[in-house]
Amino acid sequence: MVFLKKIGLKIFRLFSYLMEAPGVAKSHLPGDKRTERTVFMKESNFETIEDFLADASFRRWALGEAGDHVSFWENWLKQNPDKKELLEQSFTLVRGLPFSITEKKLEASMLQEEWQKLQQKGNPSSYELSAKSSANRFRVRRLGLKIAASLLLIIAAGFVIQQYVLNPLVRYSTPFGRQMSLVLPDSTTVELNANSILSFRKQNPRKVWLDGEAFFHVKKKEATGANFLVLTNDLTVEVLGTSFNVVEKKDKTEVILEEGSIRLNLKRDFEQELLMKPGDLVAFSARSDQNVEQRQVKTNVLTSWKDGVLEFEDTPLSEVMERIEAIYGWKTIYFDEDLKSRKISTPLPTEDLDSALLILERLRIVTIEKVEEDGKTLLLR
Repeated sequence: MVFLKKIGLKIFRLFSYLMEAPGVAKSHLPGDKRTERTVFMKESNFETIEDFLADASFRRWALGEAGDHVSFWENWLKQNPDKKELLEQSFTLVRGLPFSITEKKLEASMLQEEWQKLQQKGNPSSYELSAKSSANRFRVRRLGLKIAASLLLIIAAGFVIQQYVLNPLVRYSTPFGRQMSLVLPDSTTVELNANSILSFRKQNPRKVWLDGEAFFHVKKKEATGANFLVLTNDLTVEVLGTSFNVVEKKDKTEVILEEGSIRLNLKRDFEQELLMKPGDLVAFSARSDQNVEQRQVKTNVLTSWKDGVLEFEDTPLSEVMERIEAIYGWKTIYFDEDLKSRKISTPLPTEDLDSALLILERLRIVTIEKVEEDGKTLLLR
């Protein structure tokens, strides 16, 4: 296009020469104000490109010169819309012919040859168009990918800031043999048993994760009605306002409802919800095919640990020792499997292992030996 603009001014010299060539008439008299346009309009119907090129007013109009020919050709185009394409080809040829042909006589074959050359410059081959189109699509796609990647980074950065800077994880944990009393930001009180972890996001203290055992007294949110959620590996406890106990054991999670009502969302292959009423104990494991266990219990016995005492009533020794293992972090080895089924009905302290073991021995149903050389182990005979 730059080349075409540069040679545009040279073309006028070409057609000045053509007007002096044989066969191009000048029928107007000297001093006559009629233009060459008028003469050629009478002599030609502009059926070919040669007809347009031979008209001086057309050449001046095509080269952008000022004059009355401007309005003439605009009107002519409106009156002859069927010749618009022919006029445009002639217009393009006037502005694109190389200056070198001014030294030659203008012939139809020469016009056709120059027109074809000009068309090739202005109209690339289908292969070139395809290549350019592919390149453009590639650039657009690459730009789109860059924009998408930038947006993804912004979103990820915002998520990280929101989750880990503005909304950090709050975590409470207890060692073996120690308990902790907590008051959450929403005024919910929690008794966290030994060897347990409670965590929640700072901006959402009514959704907590529990690893171990805890007793909750949830304060109901009258204004918003927001639920309180406790999540374990096996289930989610959903409450509005109530008191309940949750213990995540090795193979299952147990929930004991003391007062109020709660709904359990069990983590199974299919969605299952379970409503609990006061006095209910529900035991469930997402890692086994066992059915959900639900029964009525004495809640004050099973939740007595929060008061520093483990209450047992006709409880198998195996279950008693499981509680001791969870609270104090010792392993149990039975020399006699029959010991597991012996019943225990006595309270045991939650923060003094030696006293607890002494009480069990005084029942004269088991002898217990502490071995610390190869890990913390309790040998029961």
